[in-house]
Amino acid sequence: MVAHGHEGDEEAASLSLQPPKCVDTPERGYECQPQISQHWGQYSPFFTVPSNIPDVLPPDCNITFAQVLLRHGARDPTASKTNLYRDTIQKLKANVQRFSGEYAFLDSFTYTLGADQLTVFGEREMINSGIAFYDRYERLANRSIPFTRASGEERVVKSAQNFTQGFHQARTSGKQVDASFPYPILEILEGDGFNNTLNHGLCTEFEDNETFSSIGNEAQQTFLATFLPSVTARLNADLVGANLTATDTINLMDLCPFTTVASSVGTISPFCNLFTEDEWHHYDYYQTLGKYYGYGPGNPLGPTQGVGFVNELIARMTGKPVNDHTTVNRTLDDSLETFPLSDALYVDVSHDNDMTAIFSALGLYNGSIPLSKTFIDHRDRSKGYSAAWTVPFAGRAYFEKMKCRGKKEELVRIIVNGRVLPLETISGLILIFVEVPLLLRICPTSERFDVFIRRFTTNYMRAAMYTIMSVIQWLSLIRKTTSLVASAVLLLAAAICYLIAGLKGQGFVGSKTLGGQGVAQMIV
Repeated sequence: MVAHGHEGDEEAASLSLQPPKCVDTPERGYECQPQISQHWGQYSPFFTVPSNIPDVLPPDCNITFAQVLLRHGARDPTASKTNLYRDTIQKLKANVQRFSGEYAFLDSFTYTLGADQLTVFGEREMINSGIAFYDRYERLANRSIPFTRASGEERVVKSAQNFTQGFHQARTSGKQVDASFPYPILEILEGDGFNNTLNHGLCTEFEDNETFSSIGNEAQQTFLATFLPSVTARLNADLVGANLTATDTINLMDLCPFTTVASSVGTISPFCNLFTEDEWHHYDYYQTLGKYYGYGPGNPLGPTQGVGFVNELIARMTGKPVNDHTTVNRTLDDSLETFPLSDALYVDVSHDNDMTAIFSALGLYNGSIPLSKTFIDHRDRSKGYSAAWTVPFAGRAYFEKMKCRGKKEELVRIIVNGRVLPLETISGLILIFVEVPLLLRICPTSERFDVFIRRFTTNYMRAAMYTIMSVIQWLSLIRKTTSLVASAVLLLAAAICYLIAGLKGQGFVGSKTLGGQGVAQMIV
């Protein structure tokens, strides 16, 4: 276990005390021009997502366990992207003789963004996240400090340091002494040869097989063709001689969030004014498709990348050793020093793609219909799935366990960026194992569960399963009609299709790609 010091603690601490020009609080997050800033996909700064279910503690209940899974704070573009952005700016400067109106700022604009590193604004985000975590779980936090892990990327480790600093700042605000600070942070190395549940990359069938690794990009390119040409044409008409390509246009849109979070106080960048609200909604959906089909429910192997962390979460919640044969680091998880099972508070800091895969493995958004690649699916239809709502910069996912008076068993609640996830994912979890039998081979499920899932290998059995699930959804709509009507209709349609196939005597065929017959030859 490595205890990281905090160089420049006094300077970083002052970050959370300086009043930002745009409102950015520990509890609510970034609230500057939400009509656009909440539509930047995974590049949106953390903000509180609307929730139909209150996230307050139910009466007569006490939190007994809390795990937070965090994305690192706002950063500079990646090294490859920052070069592309610089090239686009240089191209504009070379080709356009005069910038006016909303474009006038480009006349004196100089590209100064770095690569991969946490920004000052991102540091503040993580400090605020630590404050919010302490405030939410104060009763537990006054008795113990969180066991903290970070994936080995520098910005992730720095984010963990800032988080613990914010936690410490809140913990000592009442003048109490906290001799355990700086808190130890377990850094899990990234790279070839290292098992790491907070960083994907071990599954070569996913990473190197374009059948799976290219699904997200293909979905994005299909959607871009529906809206980007008109945006590019408008820019070229406004900027005579620019000769911008579709890639240049996306680069300019990317520069809006990146130059915003490059401001220490999160001042909205003038790049943002070059595009309309409708264009930002399309941009947000473009980024959402990349996550959904890249690492989420839209990719057959997306969930497999998050199985290891899910099994670690189960181990922590049950207090039992990890049962996993995927990405768990056995050297670390077999030791109570580096993987304790009796702590009340846990913190893990990771990346957006890894969090997307973990949410997918948990089945949190399995109730959503497959996202359209040609038009924007509203968040009601997608069950609240969007990149901005799930994995913004400094995104937070709380996994809580609570005891309530009068109930023998503990309750579990999942809150993603302030949104309480409705308990409609149990059927989704069953569906993903039924429709993707590959998971039975790679997930450490029980024999009893495997036998149950394999019952649904005939048309009639699947018709019955989908009928029951559809009935449950229809019953939930009796008191109030909600977006669940889409799930009810689709489940009923699936039941009818399987029933018709059974009546016609059509043989049931399992998909080889998703793990049916032949999967043993596919997996190396």
